[in-house]
Amino acid sequence: MGSPAGIAIEAWRQLQSGQLLSDTWTTLYATIVGFLLGSIGGSAAGLLLWYSRHVARIIDPFVVALNGLPKISLAPMIIIWFGSGMLSKVALAFIATFIVALLSAYQGTHQIDANLVNLMRSLGATKRQIFLKVVVPATLPWIISAFRLNIGFALIAEIGGEFIASDKGLGRSIFVAGNLFNLNAVWVGVLTLMLVAIALYLVVSRIERYLLPWESR
Repeated sequence: MGSPAGIAIEAWRQLQSGQLLSDTWTTLYATIVGFLLGSIGGSAAGLLLWYSRHVARIIDPFVVALNGLPKISLAPMIIIWFGSGMLSKVALAFIATFIVALLSAYQGTHQIDANLVNLMRSLGATKRQIFLKVVVPATLPWIISAFRLNIGFALIAEIGGEFIASDKGLGRSIFVAGNLFNLNAVWVGVLTLMLVAIALYLVVSRIERYLLPWESR
């Protein structure tokens, strides 16, 4: 199981050598970039589907199918396409978060009060004005909820990619340490991942308080 003293010694050794900071930065960078690209891009795509119900009905079965697919199953193919470097990990995090954000944003557009939309139309508002003044603000809580979920999904996909093929990162560090039965090093990687997840979650919570002040009150 390892020991607290052994974990502390291993963490200090990795800090002194710079390995822990380098691995943490690699994992954090790929996770954040993939998370932002997937979450923002997916949310934008989900909102834009509000413009065309016909297009939404056509692509809906494909989106649902992709959402049900375990994203980590795509990791070997993604790594073959993009290599074992940073780009493949970003791509995995992007895929893992894009569909979730798209579905959440699109579902949020279905929950908008139809009376508000009809009122805007009766006042002569264009579809673009309705989109900016009603649809986007009303869907923000759904988008932020997807962001919270996507933190975990992005980390899972990124770490899964590092397990399969990578030259650095916390996932690789945990995988190598596990193969060497160095459980103290495994715990260092796991605990560092927990700190990374907590930090990202706090950032999203801060963004939520800024965008949705009424929710926090």
